[in-house]
Amino acid sequence: MMTKVMQQLLPVKQSFEWMIDVLRFAFNELVVGPWTKTGRHSAQRYLQTCGISQKTQDKLFDCVERYDNNELTLEEAEDEYIPYILRSGYDISIFVDTGMHLILHGIIGSLIELTESVLAEHKLWTKFQTFANPILSQIADMRLDWCKIKTLPNTNWLAEDCLGFGRIMSYVFGLFFERYDVATARDDTTADCIIRLREVYSSFNAMLYLLMSREKELKEELDRHVKIFLSCCHRFSKEYYHHNFVEFWCTKGNFLSLLNLPDQIEYFGNLFLYWEGIFEAAIQPAKKELRHVRKNPTSLLPAMRKLHKKDSMRRIRERLDISLAEKGIVEADDNDDDDDDIKRYQGCRIYRSKDEVTKKFSDGNVCVSGFINNNRGKRGNIYIPYSVGKTKFKLLSYELGESRLGTSQCGLPYYSCQSVLMPNGDHIYDKQLLGYVAESHYFPTSRVPCIFISPTRLID
Repeated sequence: MMTKVMQQLLPVKQSFEWMIDVLRFAFNELVVGPWTKTGRHSAQRYLQTCGISQKTQDKLFDCVERYDNNELTLEEAEDEYIPYILRSGYDISIFVDTGMHLILHGIIGSLIELTESVLAEHKLWTKFQTFANPILSQIADMRLDWCKIKTLPNTNWLAEDCLGFGRIMSYVFGLFFERYDVATARDDTTADCIIRLREVYSSFNAMLYLLMSREKELKEELDRHVKIFLSCCHRFSKEYYHHNFVEFWCTKGNFLSLLNLPDQIEYFGNLFLYWEGIFEAAIQPAKKELRHVRKNPTSLLPAMRKLHKKDSMRRIRERLDISLAEKGIVEADDNDDDDDDIKRYQGCRIYRSKDEVTKKFSDGNVCVSGFINNNRGKRGNIYIPYSVGKTKFKLLSYELGESRLGTSQCGLPYYSCQSVLMPNGDHIYDKQLLGYVAESHYFPTSRVPCIFISPTRLID
C-alpha cells in the first residue's frame, strides 16, 4: 500500500548534469521503456516536474519520432534534444538571480497583484487606492534617494518604485486592514483569511530586510525567513482559496527561486553587489519606441533613428533654454517633471523650519523623514534635521516611550514619543556633514535613515 509520503514530490537542487540525466531518461523511456505505450503524457508530466522547458520537450519528442524512423542515430539525437548550454561545461550557479527582476518587479509586483485580486473581489480595491495614495504622495514628496515611490495603480513602475513601496507595504496594508473590516465585505471570507494575508506581508518585510542587508553570515537566517515567507503564502492560499485552486506562488518561478538566494549570496556576496536597476530609468524612452518593433535590422534602424532625433532635439532645447535664461530673455523653468532631474535627499530630508516639524507632531499626523541610532535592536532617539540657513541645520530629538502601543498592524510596533533636549545642546551643523554628524561622538552608533509615520490616518 502506498503511503502518503510516497505520494509527495521532494525538491531537488538542479544542475546541468542532473538535467542531462533527466532528458536521457525520458528519451530512453519513450523509445524502449513503458512510456512507449502511454505516449507523451507521462513524459510531459515527468519533464515538467523536473523544470524542463516546453521548447526542449517538443524537441525531445521530435527526436524520438525521428529516431524510431531511423533518421537519427543515438548520438545525433542527443546533440539535438540536449541544449548546448547543458553540455557547455558551465556551472548552473553562474546564472544568478538578480534583485531587480526577482524581488522588486517579481515578488513585490505579485503581492500587489494578489492584494488587488483579493480587494477587488470584496469591491474594496478602489477604496484602498483612495486610502493609500495620499500616504504614498506624502512620502514621494520627501524626495528621498532610498525610498522613491509612485502612487497606485502600479503601471509603469520602475524597480526603485517597487522597492520604495516594499519598504512601507506592511504599514499601508496593515493600516487599511485596521480601518476596514474586509472579512465582513463578503460572506465566505473569514477573519483568519485576513490574518494569513497580514502574515504574508510581515514575513516578506522581514525577508526583504535580510536580503538588502550588508551583514555577512546570514545564510541560515535568510534561508529560514525565505521558507517562512513561502509557508505564509501557502497558508493564506489554503485558507482563502478552494482546495482545488492552484496556489498563486506555485505558478510563479520567482517565488521558488527565492530558495536559491542564501547559497547565491554566500558565494557571490550581497544582492547590492550585482544590482542591475541603476540605469533602468534611462532605457524607458527606448522601450516605448521598441516595444512593437521586430528584431530585424530593417525594423530596428528606423526606430533607432527616431530615438536619436528625439534625443538630439531634447539636448538642443535644453541648451537653448539655459542660454536664454542666462541672457534674461526667458525665466528659468523650475517645474521640470522629469523625475531624474528632481533633487533627491541622501539619507533624510532637511526640513525648512523647526515649526514645520513640530506642527506635524502636535497635530498627531506625523509623516516625517529623519534618522535613528542603530543600537543593535535597542530603541534609540529619533533625530529630524531642519534648516537654519542655506548651508546650516539643527536637529530635533524625540525619545520613544518605554512600552509599545500595539502591534496589530502587520506586526509593526508603535511607540509614543516626546521631544527631548539634544545631548550637545543647541548645536548648528553644516548641511554637507549630515552623515558625519550622525556618526560623530555625539551619536556613538551608526545612524539609520527612516520614515516616521503615526498609526493614524493621513487622509480625511
